[in-house]
Amino acid sequence: MKKKRILAVFISLLLCLATASPAFAQTITVDEGKDGVYSGDILMTQNMRTDFDYLTYYFNGKNPDTDFNDNWEGTGIPGAKGIRRLSKEAGKQADEPTAATLENSQKLIEPENDRTVKNTGKAYTLGEELTLTTTSYSGHKDSPYKFTAKCVAITENCTVWIDVDNTPNGGLLDEAAVTAFANQIQDLYPIITEAFGDSTRIDVDSDGKVAFVFYPLYEFTMGGFFYPNDLEEDSNKMDMVHINSRASEDEGESISQELILGTMVHEWQHLINNAQSGGFQFGIDFDTQYTTRDAIWLDETFAQNSVYLCGLSGKIPTVQMPKYNAYIEENDGSTTVPFAFSGAYIPRTGNLSGGVYVNWYLFGRYLSSQTKDYPGGGDAIFKTILNVIREDVVNPDTGETVKNLGMCNNQSLTEALTQIGYMGTGENAKVKDLNELLSNYNVAAFFRQDSGLYSLGTQEEIGKNVDLSSLSRPEIKTAEEAPQKLPGGSTATFTKIENGSITVDEAAAGEHIRHLGITINYDGVTAEGYSPVDGAMTVDKGTPVALSTTDTDVTLRYTTDGSDPAAETGTVYEGPVTVDQDMTIKAIVTDAYGTSDVAAFNYKVKTEAPAGTGEGTTTDKNADGANPTGSGKNAGTGIAGTQTQTILAAAALLLLATGGCILIRKRVKK
Repeated sequence: MKKKRILAVFISLLLCLATASPAFAQTITVDEGKDGVYSGDILMTQNMRTDFDYLTYYFNGKNPDTDFNDNWEGTGIPGAKGIRRLSKEAGKQADEPTAATLENSQKLIEPENDRTVKNTGKAYTLGEELTLTTTSYSGHKDSPYKFTAKCVAITENCTVWIDVDNTPNGGLLDEAAVTAFANQIQDLYPIITEAFGDSTRIDVDSDGKVAFVFYPLYEFTMGGFFYPNDLEEDSNKMDMVHINSRASEDEGESISQELILGTMVHEWQHLINNAQSGGFQFGIDFDTQYTTRDAIWLDETFAQNSVYLCGLSGKIPTVQMPKYNAYIEENDGSTTVPFAFSGAYIPRTGNLSGGVYVNWYLFGRYLSSQTKDYPGGGDAIFKTILNVIREDVVNPDTGETVKNLGMCNNQSLTEALTQIGYMGTGENAKVKDLNELLSNYNVAAFFRQDSGLYSLGTQEEIGKNVDLSSLSRPEIKTAEEAPQKLPGGSTATFTKIENGSITVDEAAAGEHIRHLGITINYDGVTAEGYSPVDGAMTVDKGTPVALSTTDTDVTLRYTTDGSDPAAETGTVYEGPVTVDQDMTIKAIVTDAYGTSDVAAFNYKVKTEAPAGTGEGTTTDKNADGANPTGSGKNAGTGIAGTQTQTILAAAALLLLATGGCILIRKRVKK
């Protein structure tokens, strides 16, 4: 069997996912700082810039996926010398734009027709064949690409089509396999429309159905896509989404049924979102219309979470998580994966193009979990965001008014959270603005608390089958190792704070840089049964003392010589500590983020009487206060020690005198 290859791209299509090792049980507090001074254990530095200008790069012949020159800003971390590998691209001069580049970019912003419903009343029949065109046939020399598709299934709300020739790359799904998806996707119709609304407004063929068209896309690593231009293509006139019939983890072997259904749902949400918000259909230039009506990063968040809502977020996370981890690794393990952009920008190359889908999935789960106690929150938050700003929009190309369009962008996200009471200044508000929301999400994605502002949600809210244990976290860097610059997209880096506070160089930090001091509050170490009296606990010599902690993923270290243990000093606890003399056990828990306060446990060992002297002393009191304080001499007997010792000695003498007859007689009597 060939070794599996992980799907690399799954563009605006395949899901993501993500995360969480055992929840970080330690609690988190943050310090917003004053005059550039931040306290705590860790400094989180974040580039809040989301207004990445896609067309600035496109029109100037730059590749927006590798040249982040205008998107990198100084961190202001004192002494920072670390520079992420991608930052070497900063300042690189762009080549002169070619004619082909300008021609392609112009196609992106040509005026679009108003896509209100056309009353053609088209009714398709099984076996019917159509010539269809895909205008976004990624990477293929023949784009736009024409092919013949056959209708193989019709349900109440969808039609399913397959390329009759499986050309040019050879599909892995035959007609029978594709047909089997029809009833399954139909069953999901009420779920996805309840969460996001329907796509009636762009039902361009008026058949009342969404068309899922299977054909072999140029890249086997692409699961599918939705592109609004294809709805109006003269040869199409059909509200359609594209599904790759040759999508494969290992080229030549079809992906799982669940993965295909997940792709179908993801792309279906994009079509619905375009119907609800207008997307980029109007004759406004490509960048402006996305900035005003839609932001792809939030649209992708919705699409990723449609998979969760439809119960399909099980195997899908494993597809994108390796890309998420690889992005962190290839960038020196120093930053999170950027995920918040404006307008039309979406990463298309490298590990970022796959890994970013993990963040989009988790951000949606975070939104749902955080707002579940608010009206319009929980899994209804996506529809709330789409509906919060409804307005009539004039098509500047035709002068016609399109009624009641929603939004899916930063503005509608902010407005929705404000109206339900989660954001703002109200008494129940949890965050004051979008920047704080994005910062809290980054902290939550890093620490994964059980509950509260820094929790992604319960396991059920994240996804019953979504295992976060293999999701990487960036390393905590020293100030010298910290990046000098950060790209935007809400990218964060974490720096160790020495001596409890750090002063950042505000003059060197970019205008979008935000800092937070993070304090880790550990539960610390406890000793089993420890109950001191007058500052110490009296125990028998050789007593084992078991240490424990409720903190997770930590190392427990201790000392018995009176010194304080630290992150790299002291003995690593592996089992009970034996108390064979008066001693103080000092212990801490430590991890990559910090150390707990030192816990001290004082023990005194009981002093035993010298054999045969009849004299001796006891220690003060044991844990229960049962032993008397004093010489321990038993009045009238002259036998030293505890009452127990006295009784045992008398019994031994008696047994010797009677030859053991007392014991024997007792047994006989029984």
